[in-house]
Amino acid sequence: MMRRRGFTLLELVLVLIILGVIGVAAARFLGGAVEAIFVTRELTDTQMESGAALDRMARDLRGAVSVDDCAAGSLTLNGGDLEYVRTNGRLELNGVLLAGTPEDPVDRFDCTPTDVGRLYALELETESGYVAQTHAYHRR
Repeated sequence: MMRRRGFTLLELVLVLIILGVIGVAAARFLGGAVEAIFVTRELTDTQMESGAALDRMARDLRGAVSVDDCAAGSLTLNGGDLEYVRTNGRLELNGVLLAGTPEDPVDRFDCTPTDVGRLYALELETESGYVAQTHAYHRR
C-alpha cells in the first residue's frame, strides 16, 4: 500500500487557527508596549520643552536690565523687549511658542519674587501634571 505525503486540510486549518490565536495574543501584548513607548515619548518631549523654556527665562532674567512684571502668567523684562506670556495653553516669548502643545497644554505659569533680594521663582505646569521649577537671580 502506498503512503500519501503531505498534510490534510484539517491539519492545515488547525495550524492556521493556532497561529491566529498566538498572533492575537502577541498583538495585544505588543500593542500595549508600543502605546507605552508613545506615551513615554510625549512626556519626555514635554519635560524637555518645559525645561528648555524655564532655562531660557532664567537666563534672560539673570541678564535683564530691568524686571518690569513678574506675576502669574507673565514675565516682562527690559521695558517690554522680552515678554513671556501664557495664553491658550501655550507659553510664548514675544509671540513665539516655547512650550505647550494641543496634547499637553501649559495649565499654569508663575513668576514669583522671593523674599531673598532679587531672586525669582519660576514654575510651569502642564495639563498632564508635569511641573518644572527653577530659580533665577536678577544680577543688575
